Amino acid sequence: MGKSPNEILTSDLLKFKHRINWEISYKCNFDCSYCPITELQKTPEPQTKSPQEIANAFNRTQKEWLILITGGEPFLYPNFISICKELTKNHIIQITTNLSTNNIVEFANLIRPDRVFNISASYHIEQRNERGLNDDFLEKCMVLQSKGFNILVNFIVTPFNATKIEGFVNTFEKLGIGTFCFAFRGEYNGKIYPQSYTKHELEVLKKFAIDNTEVKVALNQHSYYGKYCNAGKNYFAMDRFGNISRCFTLPKKIGNLFDNKFTLSTKPAPCIATKCNDYCHVEVSGNASTRAINREKRKYNKL
Repeated sequence: MGKSPNEILTSDLLKFKHRINWEISYKCNFDCSYCPITELQKTPEPQTKSPQEIANAFNRTQKEWLILITGGEPFLYPNFISICKELTKNHIIQITTNLSTNNIVEFANLIRPDRVFNISASYHIEQRNERGLNDDFLEKCMVLQSKGFNILVNFIVTPFNATKIEGFVNTFEKLGIGTFCFAFRGEYNGKIYPQSYTKHELEVLKKFAIDNTEVKVALNQHSYYGKYCNAGKNYFAMDRFGNISRCFTLPKKIGNLFDNKFTLSTKPAPCIATKCNDYCHVEVSGNASTRAINREKRKYNKL
């Protein structure tokens, strides 16, 4: 069955010194009730760069990147497979996708699996049931797996699917496909999640989450405040325009990769976020002094 999801997404992930989480697009062909960016999905795409321009932007840094591509739905992005082909010449990619588009098989045939860290396939139970696309998801998983790609199926634990997840997990794991769960971040029936999880919903998350990070988020206990954090040194978040931020929790712009206005910090800085909502497996160390924390706050506030 290969490596467990925990092995793939923690120890192996940290082997990559430079990582960037690229939210490539808001556009999506699903309409999940729990999605926090539903309205933004209707906005037009920005003017896109060519595959070569995008690859050149990463290459200019003279670093090998693990590029974590999320959305929206990445496979809807213009020339996405060509972008992947260019990026994987010098970098490793990871893609979070709902596997609903008709270019998945083309991707499997054209992209080298050894240049793809993994495919994180999001199984949206309600949308799949409504559209009659459950077999389609499974078939695409099996195609990718047969081509040598690491496939991990992820679920979002919501108030209306928590009782169903274990059955789906068992189905995929019998096929040798690893699974894991994310916490639901958003509002449902006037309640804020994941902090409003019931005891049962929290137990489902604990059982199937990749590690305790998502559980800590649900319990308001995930924080690196005051610790020296490598976000901003060798881990970054990037939006669809190429704007770079330290992480998605501290989203102020610190540069732009596409415009060649981006430099890597040479040392970690104190985290100034009282609560961390990011899932990046970033490395942290030591406790910063109050003076260093306040200096970082002033620096951030001036951005």
